[in-house]
Amino acid sequence: MFAQLTGIKEAHTNIIDLSEDDPDVVCALISYFYTFNYQWPTKEDSSAAIHPLIGHVRMHATADRLDVQGLKTLAKENFAQLAKIAWTHPQFPAAVKEVYETTVSTDRALRDVARDVVKNNICALLEKENFVRVLSNVAEMGYDLVQLFALSSPSQGLPSFEKPLSSYLPPHLRGRMGQKS
Repeated sequence: MFAQLTGIKEAHTNIIDLSEDDPDVVCALISYFYTFNYQWPTKEDSSAAIHPLIGHVRMHATADRLDVQGLKTLAKENFAQLAKIAWTHPQFPAAVKEVYETTVSTDRALRDVARDVVKNNICALLEKENFVRVLSNVAEMGYDLVQLFALSSPSQGLPSFEKPLSSYLPPHLRGRMGQKS
């Protein structure tokens, strides 16, 4: 595999250094190499305190970095399956943030999953301060959502907000609505 690469340390040493990677990611990576599957460890199985949502994002990033396409696809599928049911979990906003921090804008796999889950649950998520904080700090996610809503067909419609949009903002920004800069 590495013999074809030039100028890359691993091509000359045949050693991949994973010492900087999360130990749970490395264990899951090794499991994938033997079984073509992996399971994110539970808190009982591991010393890791990270939620599986974040684990699948990290697995996707590692698979991308190591160019293990089957694992990258599996990590995306695992993330998608879990995100659809775990979007209410307090770690969901952190997982979405990590998606945008660990993928390039042209790699839409996890970004589209995160964007679609957010779109489908936007009103409830805007009630959560930790989500609003992530939304206000991750410009690319905001852009993806605006683009998605702008391109929605009239039959799909935009979300129906039960309260004025300004009420979804963090308290320190509410007073700025409608003010000219």
